[in-house]
Amino acid sequence: MKMYLFKLDNLDPKYEKIISLFLYSFLNLLSFFISFIINIVVVNKLSVSLFGVYTNYLIFLGFLINFGYSWHSSVILYFGAKEKANTGKLTNTFWIRNLIFALSFFFTTFILFLFTIFGNFSFPINDIVILFYIFILSFFEDYLIQYFLAIDKKLKSSLLLLSTKLILFISVIFFEFDLFSLLVINLVSFSPLLIFIFFIKKDDFFPTKFDRLMFQKVLDFSIWQFIGFLGLFLINYGDLFLLSLLFTNESLAIYAVALKLFSALHSFSFIITNFYTTRLIKFYESMKIRNLRIFFYRDRLILFIISTFMHLLIIFFSNDIVNLLFGSRYTSASLILQVLMVGSIFNYWKVYYMLYLNIFGFHKYQQILNLFQAIFAVFLSYIFSSYYGILGIAAGSVISIIVISLIFLFLYEKKIYCLKKFNVK
Repeated sequence: MKMYLFKLDNLDPKYEKIISLFLYSFLNLLSFFISFIINIVVVNKLSVSLFGVYTNYLIFLGFLINFGYSWHSSVILYFGAKEKANTGKLTNTFWIRNLIFALSFFFTTFILFLFTIFGNFSFPINDIVILFYIFILSFFEDYLIQYFLAIDKKLKSSLLLLSTKLILFISVIFFEFDLFSLLVINLVSFSPLLIFIFFIKKDDFFPTKFDRLMFQKVLDFSIWQFIGFLGLFLINYGDLFLLSLLFTNESLAIYAVALKLFSALHSFSFIITNFYTTRLIKFYESMKIRNLRIFFYRDRLILFIISTFMHLLIIFFSNDIVNLLFGSRYTSASLILQVLMVGSIFNYWKVYYMLYLNIFGFHKYQQILNLFQAIFAVFLSYIFSSYYGILGIAAGSVISIIVISLIFLFLYEKKIYCLKKFNVK
């Protein structure tokens, strides 16, 4: 009997999509659930003050990841999937992305050098070195995940993420740690990369090719992604950065607990869209407009209703959730969580506009709006923090999310509705 570990070859095609989505979602949900447990263990094993310091480490690592590779990460998924559909390979996309990464890698290491040598930087040098190694390995992990998504091997991408989370989970459960050893544990968790690298097909990347016209398109896309990720960095870490400047490590830790839940839900929205991206790109390339309309006016609505119900449950039980997961020391984070969940509901609607804009080549407008949201959020959070403390920082972020979501709705909902008549070329 032939076994299929990563394929669904023997299934009826009409069930394949449903089962594939279920497996993909289940594995990613399991990864997020394990991440939650990891966060709970870390929060409970560290003091409130030390968790605040660890959050500062994550802000620094977030800077490296966002400016080192995240801004051009989706090149593999969007351009690689199109190249794979048209030529059967990802050769041009692969080598163009490598060139862009080389430039961004030089930039981030240079900034890191300035911080550590000339800046008034308070992190121990050994911790900075480990953070840098984590950054390198997380890049390779992201590269493989995006590659598997681009070639429509979603289960492999999910299993890679799950395996790294499992190693980290086992380590934090069974070992005691301080801040430095916690960083080392994070580093070791990337060891499954040594296994999954053997699933790469060399034919996808070789022989070496370089298409100048495609390079210009990818570079244009990446530059606008950089602008957008500058906004996303401020959205994801601007609140924490303001807190680190204006409040104590304890306040930073309390806010970070609520933000962990918010960020996990926000990240899961991208898991859903990543699942559909390859399929929608194929519909776009083959001009199957009807299939695109089915997604945007049936699947999208169903997914949004389910996600809204999930958010309402979290809002209603927020106090119990925080106390159960993180203990009574963080009870005050429940109100912050309720405020952030309101913004998360709007995020779950906005994310489909981002998917639409990327597929149809309007990424510039998306990134401009993301940057606007980030600057607006930081401005409001700073103003409100003077009156309402850390709760004001959360309120500022949520108001910016609501405003930008309404702008997306006003500008692009009509275009999606008129998809049959829209010129997609």
